[in-house]
Amino acid sequence: MSIFDNKIELSLRDGNPRVLKSRDRKGRKILTFLAANWIPQKYTLLDLYRSFLLTIDKLLDNVENQALGFVVIVDWTDVTMNQARYLTPTIIKLMIEGLQDCLPAKFLAIHFICQPWYIGMTSTILKKFLTDEMRNRIFFHGSNLISLHNHNLVKTSPITNPTNCKIFWNIQKYLITKLRPKIIISKIFKVNKISSSK
Repeated sequence: MSIFDNKIELSLRDGNPRVLKSRDRKGRKILTFLAANWIPQKYTLLDLYRSFLLTIDKLLDNVENQALGFVVIVDWTDVTMNQARYLTPTIIKLMIEGLQDCLPAKFLAIHFICQPWYIGMTSTILKKFLTDEMRNRIFFHGSNLISLHNHNLVKTSPITNPTNCKIFWNIQKYLITKLRPKIIISKIFKVNKISSSK
């Protein structure tokens, strides 16, 4: 598994996942997913999952990340039913088992925002595979983001209207795409094509 895997690189280019520069108030690293950017015809959900595992694996090189853990924000703005139909119970179960039982990382909060009703149905399936501890760390905020703000993820919020998902999505996209994709990849993984050819 490598960032030079074509499918993983496509996922990273689409912002799935992105690592925010700033930590939250508790020092935890924040990862975001923009679900609408995922195009199943380009790469599968498992490819997206692999890009997430590779990102976490590299971030765990940092002792501070090991100790303080991670927060994940999944933005479902503009996700379609066509995308949602790929979220099958089999794949969801595989991903959850990997995160809960195999990955040595602390996921202390997972926030879902702007999720449509059909994603809400998928979340019912998701909960069946979660431990009680992990179930209590998942939060569904819907279109009203005031509850997300109540978790104090950032010191100064850039969102002027916390009830508007579209505003949040646009600002998030701006904040995390100031660096071009290739630069983001190199900063996260600190590798270059010379070393990969060895």
